[in-house]
Amino acid sequence: MAFNAFVCCENLLDAMGNIESGAGVDLAFKGFGELEGQYRTLLSGVMLARDGALSHGHDQSTKKGTDRMISYVTIGADDIASAKRFYAALLPALNYELTEGPEGISCALPEQPGQPIELPELYIRPTFDGRPASAGNGTMIAFKARSQKQVRDLHAAALAAGGSDEGQPGFRAAYGPYFYVGYLRDPQGNKIALFSNDRNEPGRDG
Repeated sequence: MAFNAFVCCENLLDAMGNIESGAGVDLAFKGFGELEGQYRTLLSGVMLARDGALSHGHDQSTKKGTDRMISYVTIGADDIASAKRFYAALLPALNYELTEGPEGISCALPEQPGQPIELPELYIRPTFDGRPASAGNGTMIAFKARSQKQVRDLHAAALAAGGSDEGQPGFRAAYGPYFYVGYLRDPQGNKIALFSNDRNEPGRDG
C-alpha cells in the first residue's frame, strides 16, 4: 500500500475524530492494515502538537467549528519594510488583509458568515533570538490563485516589488495536467509558489 500524503491526512483526521468521539484507538485504526503502525505514530505526534498549542494559550475551541490542523505560519524577515512591499504586491489580490504592528506583519483572510473553520494566517516577523533570519532549504509556502492569468500577473508584480524568480509560471511535467505554477523568493529568500489548478482552463496537454 503506497503511503500517499493526501490519503494520510484524510485518514489521520478520521482517526482523530473517532478517538475524540469516544470510539477508541483500536476502532479508529481498524482497516489500516500494514500501515497501522505508521499512522499511530503520526497521529500521536499530531495530537501532542495540538495539545501543546492549547497549553500555550492557542485554544480556539470557544468558537464553534474552528478546529484546524495548521493555525499559522511564521517566516523571518530582517527588513520588515522590504517584506511589506513584497507581500503587499501579492496577497491583497488573493483577499488577504495585511496589518503591521510592533511585532511585524500579519496576513489573514477575512472571516465569512457561516465559515466552518478559521483559515491559517501568515506572520512575517524579525527573529525571536535577534539573529539574522534565514530561509529553510526545502521550505515553501504556496498560495492558490484564481486563474492562470492571475498566477502570471502576481508573479510579475512580486518580482517588481523586490522578489527574485525561482521558476516562471507554467506547467510542470511532474505535476498534474492542470497544475499551473510559478515560483519566486521574497526579499529574505523565503520560497513562494503561486498556483492554479482549474480544470476549466486549458491544460498542459491541450
